[in-house]
Amino acid sequence: MDNRFPINSTGASVDAGLLPFNSKYDLGEDQTWAQDLQFPSVPRSLFDGSDDKAFEVTISDESIFQGTQTGFRRTELLPQRAPGDASTDPLVNTTTSGVQTFHLSIMRDEIRSLNYSHEYYLSWLESADFSRDQFVVGTGTLFGNGDNVTTTQVAQTLYVRSNNVNADSQKTLWQTPFTTETWHNVGLTLDFTRNTVQVFYSKNSAPLTSQGPAVSNDLSGHGSFHVGLLKKPTGLGLTDIITQGFQESGINEGMIFGGVFEEDSSTGCVSLSSSG
Repeated sequence: MDNRFPINSTGASVDAGLLPFNSKYDLGEDQTWAQDLQFPSVPRSLFDGSDDKAFEVTISDESIFQGTQTGFRRTELLPQRAPGDASTDPLVNTTTSGVQTFHLSIMRDEIRSLNYSHEYYLSWLESADFSRDQFVVGTGTLFGNGDNVTTTQVAQTLYVRSNNVNADSQKTLWQTPFTTETWHNVGLTLDFTRNTVQVFYSKNSAPLTSQGPAVSNDLSGHGSFHVGLLKKPTGLGLTDIITQGFQESGINEGMIFGGVFEEDSSTGCVSLSSSG
């Protein structure tokens, strides 16, 4: 599954179904990819070649999915194996079977800076029945911590979190300072048979290195990968964060991505750099 953006592509290319992403989801009501995708001039990420470019996913006050998820602000690309492939049938969805390594690079945009008093999902796998996320790459103040508990410095952390089928038992599997003007390269080896996750990481053009052994994490449920921004609300005593909570007005936020692809690691092979 290769989801790198060709150098000549645009947001309208996604709207037209010409790239390996779902053209309809996940956007604010009446929003388009031509509106919500930007293509900043930044150095190439680790796994982007000369024919690829970085892309930026943005959110605004209008980023309310289906017009009903008023607690969230969200815009996410859903990578697919090929243009027009919904990848929803668990019987044929090889992207969530066997052993796969999912790669992406992430860079902060300080012009469209995030509000780190909120929790943000940047990339995750959502089960086919929408009941849980099997892993989450995120940043910001974990929802429920309260703005007066997590300091700004701690909130500006890039982390990988475990399956959230039970929010109370969700764990941070790995974390690092989310520094500015830096490509943060993340590789996740996902063993869908043994239900384990192994994290690989590097900065800028340095090869990925293992951040430790594979750890147990329930990956069952197949589903869809997401890459973009899901901004959770703040607030205490909320019973439904999808429709409740506080979001400030005037939101103009974005996150830059590159080098998004998945490779078969059933033989134990994990690409650590563009040369292999």
